[in-house]
Amino acid sequence: MNNFQQKIIAGIVRDRSKHSFITCRFRHNNNHDGFDSSRLDPSLISAMDSGMEVASLSPYLPVPHSVARCMLELAEAGPQDVHYELGSGDGRVNRCAVQAFGVAKSVGVEIDPFWIQRSKQEWKKIWESSNLDNNRITYIQADLMNPRHAVWQSMQNESTIITMYFVANALEMLEPSLRKLKNKKIVACGYPIPNWTPEKIDVKYGLELRLYPTVGIQDESIL
Repeated sequence: MNNFQQKIIAGIVRDRSKHSFITCRFRHNNNHDGFDSSRLDPSLISAMDSGMEVASLSPYLPVPHSVARCMLELAEAGPQDVHYELGSGDGRVNRCAVQAFGVAKSVGVEIDPFWIQRSKQEWKKIWESSNLDNNRITYIQADLMNPRHAVWQSMQNESTIITMYFVANALEMLEPSLRKLKNKKIVACGYPIPNWTPEKIDVKYGLELRLYPTVGIQDESIL
């Protein structure tokens, strides 16, 4: 584990000890590169286990703010865009999209009601103290594993940019639904979408960011 990854883990343990998840490879391998999960506070382990019951796709590990910015830069986000963040967690990517890039609208899709509530609270603090329209960011509680959930149709109807940070297995499960989306810019952080070829790749703090422009399942040029 490199120094940056250690800082991420330490930050989660310090700042989110009441409700935090660490990726499975850290949670279940006590000796992985020197990381010893047995040293974590028992209350944190309990919260992680409880959270894992909710997280159907991927345990929560937030991207650093600078990585969130790079994801949106890679997609060339701007006022003309409607942005969706899949697995939005604490909503930081949504806030970055609106505040730093001025997107018309940003939608966070998250399965865990705890993070939905936390995201709404953080956004409320911002729009109440600024001139931003509170409707610029909305949050939807949804299980993305359900391909029939209305959120997928909403993404098709209005999104132009979709960002996400999921583990490899989660991306594999989401790929059939992602493949059906037409005319989107999809940015995946950390892991590639299986069998897709990215148009651009960037690296920030050791995390690979991949941009996939899609034109829908009929066009196989991205595969």
